[in-house]
Amino acid sequence: MPAVFGKLATALTVAATVTNAGDPKQTDAGFELQIKSMEKEFARQCFPTKVATKGVYFVSGPSKFEATIDGKKVGDWKFQAVMDGFAHIYKFDYNPTDQPGKMCFSTKWMNTGYWRNFLADPTKQPRGVLFEDTMPNRPRCFYDMCDYKAPNDNNWVNMRVIGDDAVWFSDTPTGLTMNMDNMNVTGQKAWADDRKSFPTGQIGPEWVPDWHMVMGGSAHPIERPLSSDKPGSKELVELASTSKVLSLKGLGLGGPHYVHVYTFDPSVKGLQKRKHIGSIKEDNLQYFHSFGVTPNYFVFINDIQQVGIGPGHKATMINAYQPGWNGIKVMDSQGNVQHFDDMDPIYHVHIANTYENSTGIVMDLSDYGKGGVPFPRPHVMDIAGALNKTVRDTAKPRGQMVRIHLNFQTKTSTRELLTNNNRDYDFLKINDQWNGRPYCIYYVLEWFHDDSSYASMAVMKHNTCTGVKSYWAEANVYPHEPYFVPSADNDGTDPAKEDDGVLYFGANDGNIGAAIQVAVDGKSFKEIERIQLPTHIPYSAHGEFVPAKAQAADEVIV
Repeated sequence: MPAVFGKLATALTVAATVTNAGDPKQTDAGFELQIKSMEKEFARQCFPTKVATKGVYFVSGPSKFEATIDGKKVGDWKFQAVMDGFAHIYKFDYNPTDQPGKMCFSTKWMNTGYWRNFLADPTKQPRGVLFEDTMPNRPRCFYDMCDYKAPNDNNWVNMRVIGDDAVWFSDTPTGLTMNMDNMNVTGQKAWADDRKSFPTGQIGPEWVPDWHMVMGGSAHPIERPLSSDKPGSKELVELASTSKVLSLKGLGLGGPHYVHVYTFDPSVKGLQKRKHIGSIKEDNLQYFHSFGVTPNYFVFINDIQQVGIGPGHKATMINAYQPGWNGIKVMDSQGNVQHFDDMDPIYHVHIANTYENSTGIVMDLSDYGKGGVPFPRPHVMDIAGALNKTVRDTAKPRGQMVRIHLNFQTKTSTRELLTNNNRDYDFLKINDQWNGRPYCIYYVLEWFHDDSSYASMAVMKHNTCTGVKSYWAEANVYPHEPYFVPSADNDGTDPAKEDDGVLYFGANDGNIGAAIQVAVDGKSFKEIERIQLPTHIPYSAHGEFVPAKAQAADEVIV
């Protein structure tokens, strides 16, 4: 049975066994590969694989940080922020019908409006809302509307499948559709309830009233489980954050602000309406990169607000994320809201899982706590900061894994540490069959694995029911977020099989100067294989695995 919270889980965590720890020697060799531009597309190349997984793993991330084309300088500007870079899409096709026993790798530039504007005139700094301004800074325009009306579609953060298309999401109001065969981005995701809002002319849901502007969404639309007892979902949950337009001149924005919760059916091909669940009125524009969903509830951590952003304000985000702690709000299926505000501030980016128990809701996440808002961290967001070892190794705040319990009966909350050290944890994944249900195991990236160097990285598996933590780590190898693919006979009904499958992740191997694609057995946490790729892969975020229609029965081909 999954541990919920309390002394037993804490005791087991303290007594946890560390297995498969990597080489403790760390020189940070090759760490610059994480933010070194990757200048070209790679056509399909196939490599032998031992795994029998059939399907395609897609992931994307920023990969060009200067005004260059094919490595040649074409402009006198460059990005300062990692996340502003133009994006590549990476495709890992396991055991395709024309290449059984192979993993076929290919890449393509994300064909966004942001990218196309760069190609049209690479000498000009790109317009749009950026994390940091370019170097040199961009010239400003009237009410900064040239940036707010730019495509703002650099949506490389996360991918979900809707109908026959992949859709890429970020913390923006729109999604981008992509053909999964050729990785061509075909435009913005359209909906049957789209309408043009007055007076902004913005295209948005029909249930967003006039004189309101959709300012953002969540990069993590998430499945709503049918029940806590068995796997399955028929809808995805997403949100839209809105602000009121105060004046026509310059489209000044202000309160009231709302968080609108809606659902849709990801199996539907073509246009569909979004089902509006309810709205939460807020005093400030709230930012939700991720949120929690259970069969009956939607859970929002009100920790970060966005200030000084919008028409009339410089279109850079890095200082717009400000502490805005206002507790945790829980909405039920009828739109009713409960507010828990008795805990110390929580500052988060990603959530591992959220589920219901007999007294309320349990949520596991990476918490930056008293360290505050994680986004302005220079060693993560800023290219110069990331390349500075002193900045990296002294970086704060650092995320710790915590378990929050919201008790509906007493209207109180408790917090339990799942990790308690000076390391840093984020980029969390579980076996998605247990999403929104009681579970045991999460997988997470760990920095400061050697307790000294930020670039000493590991992939950690933590069984919260037994307390055992297992690691995959090697000196000077820098993993990206892992993704768990259940074995063919794992249907998500047997708790003993929660880790029965393969954990996949890419990594930059600084010892060889190239990326590797790694497969690890989910249960033993021993490496199955690594495949050296023909390039490095800079920073990437959240991938999605799309199963083939026919899944092989065996796990590993010998």
